[in-house]
Amino acid sequence: MSFPKRYSTRFRAFATGLALVAAVSGTALAAPSAQQVQQAKDRLNQLNNEISVAERHLHNIQAKANQIADELYVAQNELDRATSRYLATKDQLDSATARYGAIKAQLDARTRSAYMEGSGSSLEFILGSTSFADLSDRVEYMSALARNDADLAAEAESLKIQLTSAAAAEEKLRQQKTSAVAKVQEKNSQVQGNLGEQQGIVNEIDRKRAQATKLYNSMKKKYQQSITPPALPPSGPPPPGYKGVFQHCPVGDPKAQTDSFGAPRYAGGFHYHMGNDIMAPTGVPIYAPFDGVARQDPNTLGGLAVIVTGSAGWVYNAHLSAYTSSSSGSVHAGDVIGYVGNSGDAVGGPPHDHFEFHPNVLPSSWPASPYGYSVIGSAINPYPLLIAAC
Repeated sequence: MSFPKRYSTRFRAFATGLALVAAVSGTALAAPSAQQVQQAKDRLNQLNNEISVAERHLHNIQAKANQIADELYVAQNELDRATSRYLATKDQLDSATARYGAIKAQLDARTRSAYMEGSGSSLEFILGSTSFADLSDRVEYMSALARNDADLAAEAESLKIQLTSAAAAEEKLRQQKTSAVAKVQEKNSQVQGNLGEQQGIVNEIDRKRAQATKLYNSMKKKYQQSITPPALPPSGPPPPGYKGVFQHCPVGDPKAQTDSFGAPRYAGGFHYHMGNDIMAPTGVPIYAPFDGVARQDPNTLGGLAVIVTGSAGWVYNAHLSAYTSSSSGSVHAGDVIGYVGNSGDAVGGPPHDHFEFHPNVLPSSWPASPYGYSVIGSAINPYPLLIAAC
């Protein structure tokens, strides 16, 4: 495909960037790392940004196309007016030509008649009168014929002048019409060329976006397959000194929980799961696991969320369906601070409580999850504490 020159450099850069990603990932697709997946996603984001720039240029081209279309409309109107004036003038010219021809034929006939009859015939016509009244009538008749011939001759001369002027006007209007036709054709060609240029950009944008999305989805799928945790039991009991940190199970019955600490997540950018998901029907109570202070923390990813801070650290509960009056202020272990739901980025998915624990002091050793993680940032795997409390 030939591509508009002013965009060729940018899209060659797109192609080069994707080729580099493909080259790097080609040997790693069997088991790409999290970093490679993130790089692929970054490349997709970069490409989408570049596409946004191209789309703005496309918008500018469309605006130019609208302007040219307006000019085409004006040119078409001018052509219509020129054609109308040309046809009206041509009709006038044809009518004058016909009238001139008729007058000329009549004058020619009078001339031939006068030649054949001679001047004597007119005199004989007058002298042949039988009375004075008849004589007057015959003189008046001859005078009328003379005046008629003179009027016809004058009209013929006038028509001859009109014909010369009309012919010149017709030629001028014909040239104007020809010019208007050429302008319409030029503007139409510009519109069609602009539309073709737009379609080329649209096709290239769609192709690049599909290519980058396919690359990212492929790497994400292969990475997910490569990091499927081994069939290991969940993390063991908490070390000595941590027993009883949770004085109450954070979620009521019925519920189900799994040790998903460290599992890969993609919503909001690639990251590792910093807590455990406790599955339960919508509306099941969520409790404060220890005495402390609760505060609401609604956000885009977590939806309705509540943080409870106690003497050992703080816990984070996300995706609630509703708050309670105890979701803000002092709480005791077992106070209901909300209800299980699927708000935030969990909308449309199964209801659950995303539960994190951030201790004041990170332990020197802590049981790892099946994903191989025990600490991520300031959070530790809460599963051993949940098992003990629930």
